[in-house]
Amino acid sequence: MTSIHTHKHIPLPWQYIKSKLTGSLFFLAVQDKLKSYLKKKYGCIYEGTSKEGDFIYLDQIYTELHVIEGAWGGVRDEHEVIHLESRTPATGETTIEANNIFKPRPDQKKPIRTGLTLGIAGVGKTVSVQKFIHDWAEGKENQDIDFIFPLPFCKINSNIGEKDCSLIELLHQFFTVMVPVKTLGEGSKVLFIFDEPTSSELQQ
Repeated sequence: MTSIHTHKHIPLPWQYIKSKLTGSLFFLAVQDKLKSYLKKKYGCIYEGTSKEGDFIYLDQIYTELHVIEGAWGGVRDEHEVIHLESRTPATGETTIEANNIFKPRPDQKKPIRTGLTLGIAGVGKTVSVQKFIHDWAEGKENQDIDFIFPLPFCKINSNIGEKDCSLIELLHQFFTVMVPVKTLGEGSKVLFIFDEPTSSELQQ
């Protein structure tokens, strides 16, 4: 039996992970590497007037948006549609916290498997998703999810094109920490986040 003790500021040597760990311990180590990568990638904002190399910590500037449950005829019925608004919600509208968008209501029997965020340009959809990812990576929210993979549509299309590509091969391209992984494991709860899809891609 292999025993592992980690400190959040001292990552495990990756060569040790690949050579020594098996089974659930291996997946926990991969999850830890993925979270470390996402914390670094999504913990800061580099947009706006920041000079190249300058950044602002996400937690210092993030403002919670009004997240409103809604419906839109442009997607299939099983999709949970979430509107992100900067205005105050109107009477009768159901508001939820962004981190709770995949948590079903008490009267909801089926789990929420797919979500779509809508909102005008500049309202903060991308930053809100960034905060969702960062909170998971920090261990603050949605710890029932085993893996989160943010995948921008534009880069997927440019990287793959017409080539046949398995899901694992796709993840290897975007997340090098996943290279040793041959499968995500039976029973794993995985969230894929596709950023900025076009209207034609939503209809497919």
